[in-house]
Amino acid sequence: MIALKCKVCGGDIDVHGDSGTCAYCGAAFSLSTLDDDSRIENMNRANEARRTQDFDEAIRAWSMLVAADPHNAETRWNLALSRYGIEYVWDEPSADFVPNIHRLRYERFNDDPDYCACMLEADENALVYYMDQANRIQAIQDRLLELIRTEQPYDVFICFKEQDANGQRTRDSVLAQEIYEQLTAKGLRVFFSRISLRAVAGQNYEPYIFAALQNARVMIVVGTQLDYLTAPWVRNEWSRYLALMAEDQSKYLIPAYEKLPPELFPAEIPMREALDLSTPGALLDLTSGVLRLLNRENTAATHAEYIRLCDLMRTALKAGDFVEVTKQGRDALAAEPKGAEAWWMLLLAEQGITDESELLTADVNWMDSRYFDEAYSLANARRRQLLDQAKRHHDQRIAELRRSDELEAQARDSELHTQNVVNEARTLMMAGQFKKAAAILNDNVRATPEVNVLREDAELGAEYEDIDPKSYLSDCIRRDHPDVSSGFSQLLNVRFRAIAPHWPGTAWKRGLGGLSLAVSMACAYVFHAQGVVMNVAIVGLIAGIGLLTSALTEQMENPTLRLALVCGSPFVLAAVVGNLMLELPYAIRPFMAPLIVLALIPIGLVSAHDAALESRRRAHMNKQTSYYKQNIMPLEQQYIAEYEKRFAPLRTYGPLKELATQADSANNWYTISTLIDTDN
Repeated sequence: MIALKCKVCGGDIDVHGDSGTCAYCGAAFSLSTLDDDSRIENMNRANEARRTQDFDEAIRAWSMLVAADPHNAETRWNLALSRYGIEYVWDEPSADFVPNIHRLRYERFNDDPDYCACMLEADENALVYYMDQANRIQAIQDRLLELIRTEQPYDVFICFKEQDANGQRTRDSVLAQEIYEQLTAKGLRVFFSRISLRAVAGQNYEPYIFAALQNARVMIVVGTQLDYLTAPWVRNEWSRYLALMAEDQSKYLIPAYEKLPPELFPAEIPMREALDLSTPGALLDLTSGVLRLLNRENTAATHAEYIRLCDLMRTALKAGDFVEVTKQGRDALAAEPKGAEAWWMLLLAEQGITDESELLTADVNWMDSRYFDEAYSLANARRRQLLDQAKRHHDQRIAELRRSDELEAQARDSELHTQNVVNEARTLMMAGQFKKAAAILNDNVRATPEVNVLREDAELGAEYEDIDPKSYLSDCIRRDHPDVSSGFSQLLNVRFRAIAPHWPGTAWKRGLGGLSLAVSMACAYVFHAQGVVMNVAIVGLIAGIGLLTSALTEQMENPTLRLALVCGSPFVLAAVVGNLMLELPYAIRPFMAPLIVLALIPIGLVSAHDAALESRRRAHMNKQTSYYKQNIMPLEQQYIAEYEKRFAPLRTYGPLKELATQADSANNWYTISTLIDTDN
């Protein structure tokens, strides 16, 4: 199998499972099951393109590998490295390979989409390595961007090959310097690396090249040989500028060649504005064309005045003298109406900003600004990006304010609606209609402490509405203590069986007694109490009186007195009727006593039977009363206390229902039996 080469040092990778490690520099790799010989060969070629600074080719190659396997963390990581032009170089002091950025970008490396995807797909070992390297690259990016924060914008960027393979200055460099001198003489600010980077210490050129590429509105690509145009550093500059042109239509690229046929230029370079420097007056034509593209066809003296006024504006802006900035800005625009720098500083002064970095946090009211649109149209890509962010920040703040106003209005309406509902619910609850109150409180009402308390009371009241005070206690006992309920029910059933009536009841006694009395009286008057009829009449009279007396004394609690009344009343009435009302023959009177005794026998039997039943009834009632006091009454007291405690919050809305205890029906044992359930 072909060995995978290290992305850092180019050494061979030791593969173990789905991961690998460089044996020379220790770099970690996250591999895929799709990494066969063909794919590893493509990865090595893509990696070599990045390591030799052919970043466009590296981006193309890694993009194809990502498309073939989007879940491969290593290809995602290398694509991110290629996009930022990362090259690892050996650093002697630290004895380590250090990343260098050759394609600086404003977008943070840690926010790169391929790096983020890499984090999701990497295994544990490679993940630690990727995160460490990303943080190192991010720190370098932040430092480089800080270096160029105050860099002044360039009008023109000259792209050329400085030295040939022998280290000698190229013809391209000579022509580029002639162009530089011609354009600077016209007051243009030109990036020419041979001179512009002279004051830069060491080899830290990338941030300044990046800033110049971002700001310059015109790039001039000088070429006398094809290999010069395709050299890595030259290609790196013009390919990056072409990418910026795709985003900013105000940028232009002018190919300038000598003794090199235009058709040999790389296909990516547009040849519409191409200029042959070998033709007479080519430099003048080039200068005129650049001034035209930049709207700088005015005189050098006027431009020099514009530059002087911009310097005054810059000094006043740093001092926070916004009035002076505005005054000098008007004069600068009079000298150069399309002066991007003057429009830019006027915008900053209008917004009360001394440094453009403050645009990211300031509230720029771009819609009411007098300078925003013109400053935006003339600004370079970096400044446009700042203004775009400022616009989004302002628009977002306005949207938030509008949303806040809408929310406040909704909150006021909701509060008013809630208060109306609360008032209505409270009125219903005072009237005892808790279920209706609970229904409206649960229907689209904003939750507030008052509503929550009222809703709890309403739900409690809804339960309270269903309570029957006559059966609540017996229902609780039957539900929680079925054995107690069953015992009481059995006692009641025993009583009913014990005192089941074996003789006609009170109504029958009254009816039969009255009928007997009426018939006896009628016979006595009609037949004048003669013979057998008289005897029958006397017996019927005495029996009727006894039966009526028994019915009338049914409710008497003293059985002795009741028996005396039942047995004595016939004698008294018989004596009165027999001696005063019925004029009985003397011969019949001796038989009155036996007849009366004969009549009293059934009356006595009835009375004795009633007394026995009453005694048994009272004995069973005593048992039931004792059972009730010992077993049921404590439970009733317990449930009454629970009832009072549970529904105490409802006292606010009126008195609680009085619960009926078993004792309330102590004199009506039939009612007790129905409450306890005697169906068993």
